[in-house]
Amino acid sequence: LRSAERDANDLASALHDCGFAVQSLIGQQATTAAIREAVARLRQQAHGESDLFIAFSGHGAWIPVAGHPDGTTFLVSADYESEIATGDPNYYLSLDWWYTQLLAWDKPRSVVLVLDCCFAGNVAQAAERRSIGDAIEQHFRGVNVPTGRLRAYLAATVPGEKAYEDNRGGWLTQTVVACLRDTDCSSDGLLTVPVLIDAVKKQHSEHFHPFAEYKGDYHWVLADHREARRAAREMQQAEQR
Repeated sequence: LRSAERDANDLASALHDCGFAVQSLIGQQATTAAIREAVARLRQQAHGESDLFIAFSGHGAWIPVAGHPDGTTFLVSADYESEIATGDPNYYLSLDWWYTQLLAWDKPRSVVLVLDCCFAGNVAQAAERRSIGDAIEQHFRGVNVPTGRLRAYLAATVPGEKAYEDNRGGWLTQTVVACLRDTDCSSDGLLTVPVLIDAVKKQHSEHFHPFAEYKGDYHWVLADHREARRAAREMQQAEQR
C-alpha cells in the first residue's frame, strides 16, 4: 500500500485521542529487530487486564519455503529480503510468529490485530494469489478464548485478493480511523470490537472485501462518543433557537 505510512500515522493519532498509550514504528523504523523488541516489551509489560490493539499497514508477502507445503506468509518489515526469508522462514516476521506472539497469547484480556495489507506469490510459476485474510483465518481457527477474554482480527482482504486504497488511504485503516473519530460509524456512540467489525464489514464494496472475526465475550469499549454526541446535539439545538 502506497499510503501505509500516512495510514499508520492517522491510526496512531486516532488511538491516542481515544486514550490509548501508543507506540508507532513508521517507515524505516519498522525493522524486524525493532518490531520484535516492541512485541517483546509488550509481552513483558502486559498483565491479565491489558487490552492490546496492534495494527500493521504495508505489504504482505507469501513465498514457497522448503518444508512448508503451504508456503509461508510474512508481514514485510523495512529490512525484509525475500531470498533470506526463503532460506530461513524464522528470520523475518511470519504470520506463525504473529500468531504465537499475539493471538495465541493467553495473558492479556484483549488482543485485536488489524492487518491492512495483501500479498501475491508465484507458486510453480503460476501467479496464484493468496491473501492475508486466508492465512490469518487458518491460524485463528485454533485460538481458544476463555471467558472474560477477547481475540479479534481485521484483515483487509478475503482469500485471493489485494488490499485496496484510494486517495484517503487504505480502506481498512481509514474505516477504523473513522470509527475511532466517530465520523463514519452508525453505532449509538459506544464503539466496541463487535461494533467496529460490523462497521468494517458494511464497507464491503466492489473493491473492498474485508475479512474480520472475533472470539470471546469481553466487552471492550474502544471509544465512547456518547457525551460528545450529546454536547453536539445541544449546541445544534441552541444555534437553532
